Amino acid sequence: MRINKQITLLLISLFSIGYLMGQRQVQLKIKIVNLNKEAIYAFGIGINQINYYSNADGIVVAFVNKGSCKISLLSSADSLKPSYQINVYNDTFIVFSTTHNSAEYTLKPIEINKKRTDFNANNSISISQKLLTNVSLPFSTNDPIHLVKLLPGVSNSQEMNANINIRGGSSYNSTVFLDNLPVPNLTHSFGLFSFYDNNTLRHIDYMNHEVSSEYGSRGAGLLKFYLKDPISNINTSSLFINPFFVTGNLNLKLMKNKLAVFANYRTSILSNQYNVTLPLFSRFNDLLVKIKYNINKNSSISVFGMQSKDFIANIYNAGLDTKDSSNWSFKAISAVYDRYSNNGNKHQISFFLKQQKNSNKGIDDFSQILNNTFTEYNLKYSYSFNLLKNLSSLFGIEFQNHQNTSQIDTGFNLIKTLNVASAFIDLKYRYKDFKFYAQNRVNYFSFNKIMTEIKYGIAYKIDNNQSLFVENNRFINNIHGVSNNIFAISSDFKFLPNKTYLPLTTIEQLLGYNYKRKNISFQTIVFNRNYRNALEYVNLRTINLNLANNIAIVNHRSYGIENQFDFTINKQNSLMLSYTYSRSLVQNDVINLGIRYASNHDRPHNFNALYNFKYKKLMVTAQFTFQSGRPYSAPLFLMPNNSVAYSQRNEFRIPNFHKLDLGIIYTPKTKLKQSWQFNLYNAYNRQNVYAIVYELDSKDYVYKFRQFTAFPILPSLSYSIKF
Repeated sequence: MRINKQITLLLISLFSIGYLMGQRQVQLKIKIVNLNKEAIYAFGIGINQINYYSNADGIVVAFVNKGSCKISLLSSADSLKPSYQINVYNDTFIVFSTTHNSAEYTLKPIEINKKRTDFNANNSISISQKLLTNVSLPFSTNDPIHLVKLLPGVSNSQEMNANINIRGGSSYNSTVFLDNLPVPNLTHSFGLFSFYDNNTLRHIDYMNHEVSSEYGSRGAGLLKFYLKDPISNINTSSLFINPFFVTGNLNLKLMKNKLAVFANYRTSILSNQYNVTLPLFSRFNDLLVKIKYNINKNSSISVFGMQSKDFIANIYNAGLDTKDSSNWSFKAISAVYDRYSNNGNKHQISFFLKQQKNSNKGIDDFSQILNNTFTEYNLKYSYSFNLLKNLSSLFGIEFQNHQNTSQIDTGFNLIKTLNVASAFIDLKYRYKDFKFYAQNRVNYFSFNKIMTEIKYGIAYKIDNNQSLFVENNRFINNIHGVSNNIFAISSDFKFLPNKTYLPLTTIEQLLGYNYKRKNISFQTIVFNRNYRNALEYVNLRTINLNLANNIAIVNHRSYGIENQFDFTINKQNSLMLSYTYSRSLVQNDVINLGIRYASNHDRPHNFNALYNFKYKKLMVTAQFTFQSGRPYSAPLFLMPNNSVAYSQRNEFRIPNFHKLDLGIIYTPKTKLKQSWQFNLYNAYNRQNVYAIVYELDSKDYVYKFRQFTAFPILPSLSYSIKF
């Protein structure tokens, strides 16, 4: 009893000491904005001699001891320059304005709130520019697509897959934005490389809850890639070379703080055009140009154009049974006008024109030729403002014109043109520790149908480190897609919705928890989704060109839990972990005998770990991935009529996928900023299966499995230079 009493007293003492130590610290939250009151990303400041960099919202969060606090500005040499000093005795929120476009930086406090910090308004998981440029990823490419796949709830439906799936939905129910431009959910070389280079990106947001209605009518998953600002970006050019492609970047300031241009060009080196033993490497080239002009201190206009082409020739040499080819191209131009009023309200007008062309031959043993072109004209206006002290709002209107041309007889009348007119509004109200938000978007489709996207939720701030939220969301998608490909290439059948096949609608419920303190952050979200008007092929093996008889509306549901953990061990070490458990299930009375089955992108378990270690001139990265194998239908036996009897749809799974990638970035100190990167893909040489083909033995008429594995252990080297 005496020992137990001593242990109890010791625990109480330790808890009391920890509590009192914690009471000595308060939270200091700083927001960095420019003269237009726009948040500045990756801006460096020093707080009591410790370096911090602002996140995507321009926010820096630090825990400091009560008393005097020195806030300093980081110069390009990372030396501290004292700039401002404040006494901090309570949780404090400060907004700093800086002339970050000038050669001489300033730091001026324009708002100080010493009562409580702002409510945590983060509605996304961000991949910072620092992580984009300081991590060694597969094939020494630093391609952002490999970082995106580490996020919770994000997966690809199989290995070597080009498309991104979010929360068990199909790739057509997810949208990728490049600034304000929605781009195709496609990549190069079956998902090895994206067509947006990391050197062009400021940061990436995965908007996993509280999604604004201005992004409506484009599905239930949203990834946004933010391009660098040519004016505030460092005036440098760069060259990046590895065995797979070469990239060149150019940033020019044409008028100081007024006009600047940024350009990026990539072209493939290895491809199956030159070597048929490289079937997975497509021939591609990408071009992006962005121009920004500051009209005055309150308004600016940005214009960017891009073009991307991809060609995969003769997949027959990969061992498949058909001589397939896939050719797609995408081009777009976008213009955005931003105007800020003196009270911080924002007007935005955007316009874009985009076009995607697909040309496929002999895909998936169906010997069909599919050529189609999707074109969209889009005009949008939005206005964000504060109605009251605690009530903020955004409203706008959007007009879309979609055009689809297809050279395939589908058996039903395809809509060639679809017009969509939308009005949307967001409202956010804060009351003490609660935040209430509601969004509504009304869409009028030219086939005389009105559909709404209503979202609402409530968040509760437990304390400065923790919050809870619950949401109910409704999403609409203005494009249908049906897929049966072994490889995720652009041959999937896509068409505009009509009265028979209404737009895909997703009903989603979310329950989430956020925790963030000092160098640790954690988020978990439980989700449930029901999809209305989802489509599937009735018969996968005898798809004919009369698709009207082979497409059915199905009951589709997905559910699961997402977990994200980030831990900054110290200045040199960081760890990111994510785990998602989810199911994606489909049912229809005429498919699979009415028995519920797993969708093609059902991946129950998805675990990712990313560890970074910095030592002097070296950056070491270790990345581990584990995913459940994708489902497939297996052949059972050959029937008397020489047709094949298959198992129930997606009854079996290919083996689980897992691998470890190791990388090192060496940055020597020279006049020119140079770096060498070495990466070891699949370090323990796991033979991961990415496709299973069923071949008929001509001698004994027995169908046999033939498995194709992804890359074995594969070293790669890259070199980059900035000048």
